Amino acid sequence: KMERRIFLKASAASALTAPALGGAGFAAESIGTDWFFYDERFAEARATASGRARLGAKATPVTGDVTQVWRHRLNRMSQTRALSLSGVTTESFYFCLNTLLQSHATVTARAERVSKDLYAWRISTKLTAKTG
Repeated sequence: KMERRIFLKASAASALTAPALGGAGFAAESIGTDWFFYDERFAEARATASGRARLGAKATPVTGDVTQVWRHRLNRMSQTRALSLSGVTTESFYFCLNTLLQSHATVTARAERVSKDLYAWRISTKLTAKTG
């Protein structure tokens, strides 16, 4: 049985700043992740990634397309171990990654809109025993 939880929360008051993402609960959960993805096209995402890198997170730049990351890293890894991923990217990157991961694992995901273009998100996976 595949479990799927997605929580989207839009807030007009949300602003993408390093302190906002670095504080209260949501971002604190993101610190111990395997990967932190950020959309390098957006200054706000780059600033957040810089802060994460100073805290020891492996910050990985992306440009809105999950294909390369999926093919070269996450596809195989998602089949062999649980993952903890987070990021500040466009909604499409988050949505596609979440959908792809569901083919291999039980996924728990949470996302929050932080600006007109960007979402802060976290995805955790557990290996799923496939039958049939």
